[in-house]
Amino acid sequence: MRLLNTNTLRFSEYFDRPVPRYAILSHRWDEEEISFQNFTEGKAQMGRGSAKVMRFCEFARSQPRPHQWVWLDTCCIDKRSSAELGQAINSMYAWYQNAEVCYVYLKDLPSTTKSKAGTRPIFRRSVWFRRGWTLQELLAPSHVIFCDRNWRVLGSKSELARDITTATGIPQAFLNGNFRPRDASIAMRMSWASKRITTRLEDMAYCLLGLFNVNMSMLYGEGQKAFMRLQQEIISRSDDESIFAWRSNEPVWGMLASSPQAFGDSGTIVNIQLSPEERLPYRMTNKGLQIQSASDTHASDEIDPSTLLPMGYDSHFLELGCFYGARHVMTRQQPDADAMWERSTLTIELRRTGQFWQRFNCHQLGSVTNADRGRRQNGTFVGRSLQRTYYVMQSDL
Repeated sequence: MRLLNTNTLRFSEYFDRPVPRYAILSHRWDEEEISFQNFTEGKAQMGRGSAKVMRFCEFARSQPRPHQWVWLDTCCIDKRSSAELGQAINSMYAWYQNAEVCYVYLKDLPSTTKSKAGTRPIFRRSVWFRRGWTLQELLAPSHVIFCDRNWRVLGSKSELARDITTATGIPQAFLNGNFRPRDASIAMRMSWASKRITTRLEDMAYCLLGLFNVNMSMLYGEGQKAFMRLQQEIISRSDDESIFAWRSNEPVWGMLASSPQAFGDSGTIVNIQLSPEERLPYRMTNKGLQIQSASDTHASDEIDPSTLLPMGYDSHFLELGCFYGARHVMTRQQPDADAMWERSTLTIELRRTGQFWQRFNCHQLGSVTNADRGRRQNGTFVGRSLQRTYYVMQSDL
């Protein structure tokens, strides 16, 4: 990690030694941001980008708890090195998390003499809330301070939690410290990114690495495939089936979404960890996602094979281990698996084409209750009543 000294404007590297206490900056990039190369070549006094750096250093020194060291993504990374850039992107969530304080500079928020209540509508409309990279910069640090364009302090993340929730859809429990972001289901976390944008398409996946605690190599030029890789990394580490609880206008797709926008309506989905008896492990193969529906030794009714649709058009509704019920997250109530099966759980439709399956009717998430299980409704429900193995192919991007 490379830090900038707020007094000398010189860098110091901390790759193999303890890192001193430091402040970190969150901001939107301008066209004239100053780079690491500019600093090393003695051009630190040129351009509007350098003025932001100088002002941030001055601001960090002048606070009640001053900081000698700061980190900024513009000039503390040598972006000429692809290896350093990749390491920085994979480490950035931890760097924001370990900062003593994160200062958010809202360039589009003018200074005002009005009350704080008068600034809230403008605050909530800041473009900062719609950028991809700023999601981790909001969630990772425990202490976040917001400033307007003249570096006037507006308040902390906890003080402004209600307004931030209005602007982002992130529940206040994840902003005031009651819950960690990783306590939320995968679908819920994806929903927080669903309305955000990045300049480069691949960055929509790379900016979410820390939020899901995964690492990836940077392959700029791969486009939407970066988000597919992200989901594959997530399912290799997590059994949270809410990653499949998304909707899109694609008529035929696979188990993985094409972008975070597909999770726009998934903000209240709760995951339930299933036992091996309720769901066997699933994995990516060269035939698609292999997923099995586990049999239920207590089930009294098996599916009648005569109810299946003709060969080539079998339609099965696969149950997922998740449901709409964010109140459980807010109250720390985690119902056990048996209680989960008694409520309405989410389903997705799979149809067989040859030896493979694909997801159909991606625009909707179905639901199934305990009374529905093992009964055919426009196809066959496959939950705990029949063991099957599916190879679900992914449509080409």
